[in-house]
Amino acid sequence: MLVDPAKNAWLIPFSIILLPAFLAIFIGMTTYISMLLSRSEVQLVFIFPVIWVFIEWVRGNILTGFPWNLIGYSFTNLITISQTASLVGIYGLSLLAVSLCVSFSLLGSTKKINLLLPVMFTILFGVIHLLGSDKLNNSINEYKNIKIRLVQANILQNEKWLDEFRNNNFMKHYNLSKSDNIENVDLIIWPETALTFTSPEKISNKKEIQDILDNGALLLSGMPRVIIDEEQNINLYNSIVVFDKTLDILDSYNKFHLVPFGEYLPFRSILDYFGFGKLVFGDIDYSKGNGPKTIRLEKLPGFSPLICFEIIFPGKVIDPNDRPEWLISISNDAWFGNYAGPWQHFEMARVRSIEEGLPLVRVSNTGISGVIDSYGRILKLIPYGESGVLDHYLPASLPSTLYSRFGDIIVFTIGIFIISIVFLWQLIRKISN
Repeated sequence: MLVDPAKNAWLIPFSIILLPAFLAIFIGMTTYISMLLSRSEVQLVFIFPVIWVFIEWVRGNILTGFPWNLIGYSFTNLITISQTASLVGIYGLSLLAVSLCVSFSLLGSTKKINLLLPVMFTILFGVIHLLGSDKLNNSINEYKNIKIRLVQANILQNEKWLDEFRNNNFMKHYNLSKSDNIENVDLIIWPETALTFTSPEKISNKKEIQDILDNGALLLSGMPRVIIDEEQNINLYNSIVVFDKTLDILDSYNKFHLVPFGEYLPFRSILDYFGFGKLVFGDIDYSKGNGPKTIRLEKLPGFSPLICFEIIFPGKVIDPNDRPEWLISISNDAWFGNYAGPWQHFEMARVRSIEEGLPLVRVSNTGISGVIDSYGRILKLIPYGESGVLDHYLPASLPSTLYSRFGDIIVFTIGIFIISIVFLWQLIRKISN
């Protein structure tokens, strides 16, 4: 909102008051429901984490969903613990995190036997760490004979869409792409909306694109696309396109998980009246794509393309009927500035690699861009706020993980089992008394 304060600063009170107030409802529901269901401090230790995860899942899915900074991401710097996501996903990590922390509330219990619970959860935490460490120590990355080049141009947001900067911004991408050893590169990747033209026909720098693709490489780039359908309706898409040196689009992908208020205005007929509008490029709402897809090209292993925050949605990053061999996520995090946002976005993306058992190539305009293996390990990155290129061979994928096959049904099953045991134990004690 401060990128263009003259236009958007008036919205700041809404964002810092109403959005947190709305999100606080979910925490309030968690505590209220947990207190209603619990009859003792021990029951609360088991029930509260389950309710937390259920409500966290609701937050991640209701009203298009907002699963940002789920509490399970607190383990992203503990890559050994994070390996659990391949079994139970990020919500399973949330269940582990909350259970461990809540168990320490029993340290003040008057019943000494209750002290066993924090000890048990601590031991469980240690066992998971050892298992994760053993898994990583016995894993050796294999690589495809596919060399990719990540391009991070570091273009300021307030210059990105201005016509007077269009050519200069393009040439930044071109000059970086054209750097040393381009003849060995198979795929060049530019970030979200790196091309600011709304159709291939309008690209004014075609010769430069053909120049960097002259050795047979392909270019994958984000761009906004205007497509007129059969009924002559104008549709604007936030897209990924793949070009060859003839500038033919070999394949494309349209973003399906759009950002409310950022890419479209919910309840437009009402909110337009009060002066609300989109915060990003375009005079019309972006149209919604058809969901995750796998792009398969002759020169590349099949990949699942994702744009911006689509990477933060667990279980929704691949086509389950056409499993890819890797993930590509392009983004423009310049909106965040040099604060926590870009790092949070990057760390959340890493967990998708662990969940799916797939390597991830992430390219962002201002960073953080990097290559992540199928275990969530960072192989190489370009830091935030720097311009540069990163060349790397494509890591191999792993067999489909348990989470990739069954999704969040696993953690829901665990939660239902825990709640059932608690109430069954409560019923047994009531009958016995």
